[in-house]
Amino acid sequence: MTEKDTKKPFPPVDKVCYSLPSPDIGIEIWNRLLDEGASTLSLTFGAVHECESLDELINELKENHRSQHCYRGQVSQHLAVYSGCLPEMSEYLRAGSPPVYLDQFTVRFDSLIPSGFRRGIVPLITPFGQRALPGLSHILEPFYVTTENQHHPWRPLLVDYIRDAISGDNVSMILRMLAQFGANPGIDLGIEHEPRVLPNTLLRLISLAQHYEYESSMVDFTKDIDTAVWFATHRWNGNPVTEGRGVIYRVDLARANEAIDKHFGLDYSAIGPLLQMGIMGVVDISDIDQAYGLRPGLQKGVSFFGLENSVLYLLMDMHKVAETFIFPMDEHSATATSIFRAKLCPDGEEGLLPTVDRLYSMGPTKALHQFCLEESLSKNEAERVLLAYKYGLI
Repeated sequence: MTEKDTKKPFPPVDKVCYSLPSPDIGIEIWNRLLDEGASTLSLTFGAVHECESLDELINELKENHRSQHCYRGQVSQHLAVYSGCLPEMSEYLRAGSPPVYLDQFTVRFDSLIPSGFRRGIVPLITPFGQRALPGLSHILEPFYVTTENQHHPWRPLLVDYIRDAISGDNVSMILRMLAQFGANPGIDLGIEHEPRVLPNTLLRLISLAQHYEYESSMVDFTKDIDTAVWFATHRWNGNPVTEGRGVIYRVDLARANEAIDKHFGLDYSAIGPLLQMGIMGVVDISDIDQAYGLRPGLQKGVSFFGLENSVLYLLMDMHKVAETFIFPMDEHSATATSIFRAKLCPDGEEGLLPTVDRLYSMGPTKALHQFCLEESLSKNEAERVLLAYKYGLI
């Protein structure tokens, strides 16, 4: 397993969850640290299974496949290490019986960190973490590409997200929080329900961007075992890997949703800050209209939001949400599936890929305004969009 560069600070969601843990999470951490006699929490992506061969693994996965399962293949595992001083966590653990004394809290985990965070793990203050509800920050580059091209196929999806962001359930809590600090965005939304994830219209855009090689805050999975096998045995350029140990991760989506609902309900004391950031999101774009792109359907794509947060790995372990299957590579691994790269990433979609070193002609506020005019949003809607962006709602 390769290790990321030594120790990094905790991302925002981890800081909140470890500083104000729910009772179940707090007790689980206390028990694990007590058992290990150390200040380090070591996490895996669920139960770990060592397989004698890839063929054995494929048979195991196919025999036990369920409709709620999705998979991710990698040619190797990656270990991430977060560490920092969390005074509230230390105080919580000292209150236990027996007490656990903790000056520096460290978490080591088998990570599936999204590409948008890989280069910015230090200090983990990326554009995604700088706004209250950082919508456009998740899709800034594809946003520019889409708004500058009036014929780009993703424009209808961007309109859906913008309209959702100014009128959907996801902004109610943010507006109330702003009001507590004396800020008045001037938007009366009349919302009754609060969210636990980012809006699906945004998750869909992030997932599309991820499938077309933009740096993203999501991690790709697939509903198809053979697709996962291809990614576990090939480099992205299509070259086969014949040495080392590959890995396939399996997630039970039904159990994942149950775990999130159980631990992050509206009665959780820290739910306010977490709702601002978006705790976790899963979006299935395997059946998205082919007008938006062919890759999601061919790859049977599912994408996860939030996997840079180690607390989710703890939850997955506690609730048996995920499993890790490790297998030895050999010269036959690449032929274990009949899938090939061109089938997953067909030619003719170069216009959907990011452009290297592209310079954009206007800032996000001006681009938003221009986009609203081009897409015939009403004057009232356009004003609400700009206000929402100003106050961090888009």
